[in-house]
Amino acid sequence: MGNTIRTFGHDDCFGVIWRGFRTAENLVDAGLYDRISEMFRSLYQLCTEFGWFLTSSTGDSPFGTRITYRYFLETCRAVFGDWMTEDIVYEGVRLTNLHFGADDPRVTNVVFVNAEFDPTRLLSITNYTNTFANAFVIDRAVVALDWMTPTDNDPEAMQRIQQEIEFYINLWVTDGFGPRSD
Repeated sequence: MGNTIRTFGHDDCFGVIWRGFRTAENLVDAGLYDRISEMFRSLYQLCTEFGWFLTSSTGDSPFGTRITYRYFLETCRAVFGDWMTEDIVYEGVRLTNLHFGADDPRVTNVVFVNAEFDPTRLLSITNYTNTFANAFVIDRAVVALDWMTPTDNDPEAMQRIQQEIEFYINLWVTDGFGPRSD
């Protein structure tokens, strides 16, 4: 499959999304904005705060070396306008790291949850503990689905983390003084 994409995909493979919809305004005009507004919010945050883009620059992926940092900068520019430059991305990431403490945050009311085999965990906080915050890694998991409604069929590692999350949420809403009575 990777060879097929490399051979026949060329720029068509990656340009299809933006060919007819170069800006958010075009999506509104086409009546599609409501369906993908969450994608735009996420992309805006990636472009202006995180600068975190999954690339294939090693050449080992089915997409070859075509999904680069430059590709994502061009995507940000195509969607949000020419004002979205590399300097905007860089400065946004710098300010986000400054504000939140980068890889050593001083936060409360946060639970960081990652999956053991998820490569994105390397960009997250995986070891952190204070009175009102903690970090967990779900053993033997590829994706952290801790936000899903708990079920009896969840793996034991997931159930343990869900209990921890519930503990912290109760702690936060009661200011650390136990369950609310109201």
